[in-house]
Amino acid sequence: MNDFSITNFESCARRYLDIVGAIQLTELDMNASSTYDGTINTRDEEYLKQALTFQKIFETLIKLNNEEGYRVSGITFWGTIDTTSWLQSKSDLGGGADGLRSQCPLMFDGNYQVKPTYWAFVDPEMILPIDRSLYAYKTGENAYKDGKEYEFSDDATSATIVPMWGPDGLNIQVTVKDKTLKDSDCVILYVDPSNAKKEGITPIKTVITRKEASSIGGGYKATFNVPVNDMQVGKSVLVDIVVMDDDKKVSFCDLKGTQENSSRFYATLYAAPELGRIHQGTITVDGQPEELWETAETWNLEIVDGAKAKAQVRLLWDSKQLYLLAEITDDQLYAGAKDGKGNDSLEIYIDEDNGRTATFSKDDKMYRINCENNVTMQGTHAKEKNITSAVEKTENGYRIEAGISWTDVKPKNHTNLGIEFRLIDADANGTVLGSLNWSDATGASLSAPSAFATVKLASEGKMPEKVEEESKEENHEGGESEMEEMPTVNPDNGRKLLFAIPVAVILIVGMVVLIMSRKKKTPEASASEETKEETQENKN
Repeated sequence: MNDFSITNFESCARRYLDIVGAIQLTELDMNASSTYDGTINTRDEEYLKQALTFQKIFETLIKLNNEEGYRVSGITFWGTIDTTSWLQSKSDLGGGADGLRSQCPLMFDGNYQVKPTYWAFVDPEMILPIDRSLYAYKTGENAYKDGKEYEFSDDATSATIVPMWGPDGLNIQVTVKDKTLKDSDCVILYVDPSNAKKEGITPIKTVITRKEASSIGGGYKATFNVPVNDMQVGKSVLVDIVVMDDDKKVSFCDLKGTQENSSRFYATLYAAPELGRIHQGTITVDGQPEELWETAETWNLEIVDGAKAKAQVRLLWDSKQLYLLAEITDDQLYAGAKDGKGNDSLEIYIDEDNGRTATFSKDDKMYRINCENNVTMQGTHAKEKNITSAVEKTENGYRIEAGISWTDVKPKNHTNLGIEFRLIDADANGTVLGSLNWSDATGASLSAPSAFATVKLASEGKMPEKVEEESKEENHEGGESEMEEMPTVNPDNGRKLLFAIPVAVILIVGMVVLIMSRKKKTPEASASEETKEETQENKN
């Protein structure tokens, strides 16, 4: 499919028709594109590409059949279902399959179910482009470096999209790989802020030509800013991006090319929070927040779906566990649902390798902790032994503290992790009022790690303000005894103090022994040492 050209196909068909007057297209199938890996992650896009390619072939043959003197008498596929296609085995003929990659060349899948390719010949209106979603982080210090990348391509042209948002509206950077310089090369951004998802609209259209863009090795980079009112976490707008490579149109979402007057097949862009960072630190899970939590970033769950409660979460990490602290404001608590789904609770979704798959892999997990500290879970490695939690009731709700063991990766600084939080809010009678999410406004994160937010593991965070103030006071007053400055200690500080006392005693005893041993040296020993020094001096 990568090298297919409908222009070359039509030219070849005409040349045959000019000679014989009538043709058939037989043994029809098509090798998969290079981006298809046989998984569900690339399947839908491959099916769509294939269907639109066969639609072009069919329409071209109908056009030729309607021309004077030409007759196209039939089309025959080389097989019925994908799994038995000859292209699944290695062959240097025809499609040239290597036998290593999965193929999907026919109208029916392995279960005899119709694919979009079937509708290319029966009813092209049934071929619907993929309903895609984009997650745009709020612009932070590293701008596009921290954004999520989305790729699309067609033959020799490929592009990468990084969407962001901020007070100035929508920001999108598009990097195009295209070595052939043409005057018509450009990137077009279409935006429908009204989310109409229908025909007959006039989108905001912005064009950046290759000359206006930044030149990079093997291509160019176009950076867009489109003012959109009231951008905030959870808000969505419809967008599509088109790359023009000479006269060829390569679209991100609407492969039918109706962007000019229809947003029906645009992608939905969701505004997500700024990329989070999880600072390093080790916590004792007891429901009593330690001072170290002040070094962690605070994230508010702001995507509201009927919930009346409020929540903010913090995370820390070390080599063994990921630590969570959640403060929930909720004046009505319920924990009577046996399945756990209808209780006041917080769900933590984790994608350890940040694989962003369409379904849960073995490293992906969900832990649900309710207001009574009952834990339910989902995922191959989500097990009771891998989580420690504590819940404390507060004046206006409850607090959750948890430690979740790493099961599939060895965490280290600067690596990425997939994360999402979902708070379930029920009233006192057990009626679920709604939910709160941190980043995902679609609900897809319940089953798809691809919808999780990406956070970065970092080293140390900022020191707590309280600690910094105490250090300044010690520097200014510096003559007071430790007994006068000693604060009231919490249990963890007490454990550290109990550990420090024996260490100090050992050091003091060691110093006393050393001093006493020096004082007890005999005169003979001292004289002997002096004689040795004199002998050495004489030798010198």
